[in-house]
Amino acid sequence: MNRFIKWLIDSARGLLADMLGQIIAFFMFIAAGLAWLYFATDYAVIPVFIVVVVLGGYIYGLVEGKKGENTETKQD
Repeated sequence: MNRFIKWLIDSARGLLADMLGQIIAFFMFIAAGLAWLYFATDYAVIPVFIVVVVLGGYIYGLVEGKKGENTETKQD
């Protein structure tokens, strides 16, 4: 039963991380569009994408619970 609960929690965290990734992507495209409209150049979009991808990846890892975890298989 303990493995089932762990699997259930890991699955829920993965689902929440994926949902958060979609929300971050939505706001990234809005911010990129506003930067493009304000500066009237395609090059204004590049820093927005870079910053949001780096921050979004970090936040995604925190929500999913994979930051700082050893990637080797663990035995309970």
